[in-house]
Amino acid sequence: MKTMNHLANGINYFSMEGAPWLLVAWAGLVLLRPLAAFVHELGHGLAAYLVTRKFPEIRIGPISGKRIWKSDSLEVFLSPVPSSEGLTLYDEASLGKLAQATVLIMGPLSSLAMAFFIASQ
Repeated sequence: MKTMNHLANGINYFSMEGAPWLLVAWAGLVLLRPLAAFVHELGHGLAAYLVTRKFPEIRIGPISGKRIWKSDSLEVFLSPVPSSEGLTLYDEASLGKLAQATVLIMGPLSSLAMAFFIASQ
């Protein structure tokens, strides 16, 4: 890790030398955004399942995305356009305030857990 930090400290990112590094970082952000959105929505979805006992529908990207996976109880839709948008559909009307709060907080908590996991590597 020290070698990588030393290498990164010696690069001027605002020069032609740093351009490839910035391009790789930008491409990584664009390509990994849908994964981050999926982990976030999966957090909402798992909590929604636990409180409703009905599997939710998870969508990543615009609503017009195509279904990429379906089981007897869960459908996952994904748009071919990289996006950070996500949506988890479940029966909100049948939930009390505590159950709704649980579903809402589990998205950010799953994102935070993913960030801690990546940072610990």
